[in-house]
Amino acid sequence: MKFFYLLSILLCFIYSIDCFLCPPDYCKQNSCNNEVCDETKEMLVENGSICGCCDVCYKKLYEGERCVPLRRLSGPFKARCVDGFECGTELKCVKQA
Repeated sequence: MKFFYLLSILLCFIYSIDCFLCPPDYCKQNSCNNEVCDETKEMLVENGSICGCCDVCYKKLYEGERCVPLRRLSGPFKARCVDGFECGTELKCVKQA
């Protein structure tokens, strides 16, 4: 029960931060840079910016690499498992089933 209580508080906190950072019409009022990714190390993620307005480059993560940041308050985590992999239960990239 305590877990669900803490989870609901966390979700409310995240939602309120998102509303504060991404007010209505934010995307219309701000322009995006044309991201050019280093394809050997990065991938272009459509609408991958904080508010989902812009395409941004994310670091490619391979099998066994951590897919969740160690510190939650370290800013946006701009990394994603490469195609064919997903973030597994141990928070590392694993082959998709």
